[in-house]
Amino acid sequence: MFYIVKNNVCKEYNYIRYGIRSFSKNRILGIGAISSLITFLSAVICFFILIVEFFFGGGTENFFNALSFHGNAGNFFHTPYLSILGCLNIITIVVSYISFFKNEKKKIRILGTIPFAIICICIVICFTALTMCEKGAIINSDQMTKIMYGSMLVGFISLIASLIILFIRERAISRSFLRTFLFSFFMLPLLTFCIENLIPLIALLLLIIGIKIFFSSEGSNNTNYKSQTQPPKAPETTNVQAKVQSNSAKEQAIYDINRRYNEGCAAILKAHGEDGAWMLSDETNREIIQLRETLKKEAILKGVEEEVCIYR
Repeated sequence: MFYIVKNNVCKEYNYIRYGIRSFSKNRILGIGAISSLITFLSAVICFFILIVEFFFGGGTENFFNALSFHGNAGNFFHTPYLSILGCLNIITIVVSYISFFKNEKKKIRILGTIPFAIICICIVICFTALTMCEKGAIINSDQMTKIMYGSMLVGFISLIASLIILFIRERAISRSFLRTFLFSFFMLPLLTFCIENLIPLIALLLLIIGIKIFFSSEGSNNTNYKSQTQPPKAPETTNVQAKVQSNSAKEQAIYDINRRYNEGCAAILKAHGEDGAWMLSDETNREIIQLRETLKKEAILKGVEEEVCIYR
């Protein structure tokens, strides 16, 4: 959060400095920079005025008031602060629109004009309906109310669309407007609220930490209770015992494969009547090879391929 605030403040400082320096070359950009600077300084002045009013105007009377949320941070959204900062921000966005319509191509200008035309039509509809209702020319019926609310909704959507187009195409002054607007009506009110309610915020933080410590200690106590009440587990097999068992299983597998190979070869020789012969027939050799391949696969699966004696 602190990095985001610092980054945006640095961007705004660089924009204002560049806009004022290049005022002679680009007057619209310079006017936008001056407007942003005045808005920024005005917001800071309003912040200090509200802080001074709070502390020197009897912000807290006793200890119990100090533990409740209070303050005048909401005055940013009331006159005269809202009027001053709101007008300055509107001036900045108007300058941004002027830069947009001056520098963009014809097609983009037409695209940016459409939301403005819709907004103007909606304003005319609402103003005409209100005027005629006040003069008694038409009856203020539910249908007329729906028309007015529908016009306001369409106008609001068109305003959002216009701002989106502006932020995409005109990035310098419009981004400055967005930063100063958030600075005036979000960051400074939040900072004012935190400063004026420092004691209750600290108390709330300590309460949250205390609750977290309490529940963590309760969880550890429950864990200790369960460990004490549960019967002791059987001792696990140690690594040495597991290794001994593994070696024993390998020795048994080697012995079994070697035995089956010797018995199988003897059975094949006996079946062909070649026991003790110097040369073996092709059929006998083929059956011995098949027996060897079968036992070889089993030796590979059991990890004793190198230890068995089936390759003689």
